[in-house]
Amino acid sequence: ADLGLATVDVVLGLAPDSNLFPLFHAGVPLSKFLPPTRYGFSILPASSGASAMLNLSTGQKLELLESMDGLEESLDYLIVDTGAGINDNVLQLVLASTETVVVTTPEPTAILDAYALVKTINKHESAPPIRVVMNKADSKREAENAIFGFQGIIRKYLSKDVEALGYVLSDPEVSRSIKRQMPILLSHPGGPTARCIFGVAQALARLEPEEPRPQSTLSRFFSRLRR
Repeated sequence: ADLGLATVDVVLGLAPDSNLFPLFHAGVPLSKFLPPTRYGFSILPASSGASAMLNLSTGQKLELLESMDGLEESLDYLIVDTGAGINDNVLQLVLASTETVVVTTPEPTAILDAYALVKTINKHESAPPIRVVMNKADSKREAENAIFGFQGIIRKYLSKDVEALGYVLSDPEVSRSIKRQMPILLSHPGGPTARCIFGVAQALARLEPEEPRPQSTLSRFFSRLRR
């Protein structure tokens, strides 16, 4: 959902025939550009360099989510990877989600940006649970200290608890895997980054649902965004 600078297809070595742009401008059905991958999941390619995608109207966002509602039976998880920063696209998608994972690094500037995002989200009554992952840490000790410090800041100034899902250690293999256009869990599965990512995934999978509701997950997502 980095609607102007989307690159997940490039990282995965894919060349999709289309992207989200035709959904809004040519009436092309969503199923036409939801390509599966050889890794066991599908992606919904956004677009790169299309200025019209940078500021979607609320109606266009609802159109997107409504078109996704029919995919419920084929999905176990829907992961929305927003762009960096705080803008209407990011905020509305975060508020529509059932879980929010803030990914930051131990650098002070990154911690400040993450705090600003949590502060903005926290102003809304419908804010989802927020959790944190510390990325690009040089060591376990640095990661844990950074998480502890971030949680302390949030608790002190926002009176809110933010659960840690884990951390991801730095690894030169990440850069190499991007150049190979292959997920690091396949290119270097025994490395520190891959093991950490797998741990975060396990932590996410263990989370209890937000609350039992008769609605489908995507219907809830749609309803929350509409509100």
